[in-house]
Amino acid sequence: MLKKIGIDEYLFCGITYNARLDIGDKKPIEFITKYLGSDIPQGDLYEASRNIAIVKNERFFVNQKIGTYKEFQGIPGSIPNLFEIGSVRTVSEGVSLALDINNRYDYVYHKKKNQINGCAKDIDDLFSILIENIAGWE
Repeated sequence: MLKKIGIDEYLFCGITYNARLDIGDKKPIEFITKYLGSDIPQGDLYEASRNIAIVKNERFFVNQKIGTYKEFQGIPGSIPNLFEIGSVRTVSEGVSLALDINNRYDYVYHKKKNQINGCAKDIDDLFSILIENIAGWE
């Protein structure tokens, strides 16, 4: 589409993938503890997350976030008040994984714009990296 409207280069492109992990009967904090590192206090954790960014092939950023989440049921027809969270019902909780993969590295560190003719290959590479990272969480 960009090529058809006369765009020959672009800054970067990427893909974002969000998933809620099936952790079975485990509590979210118990499941996520092994991904947080050894210096995390045990027993008192309520919520937790870990973010890391990896550079792949000196071209792609792979940003990974794993964290716990909670969804609350508010009062229908009203805006939820975060200060009253203890008085509302928890409707869902678990562990989520977010992946943001992009080819922004060249632009950020080398001020290099991407050529539209290489966009299809970049998209193929982005999906390959996405599949590789999802497989690492299975």
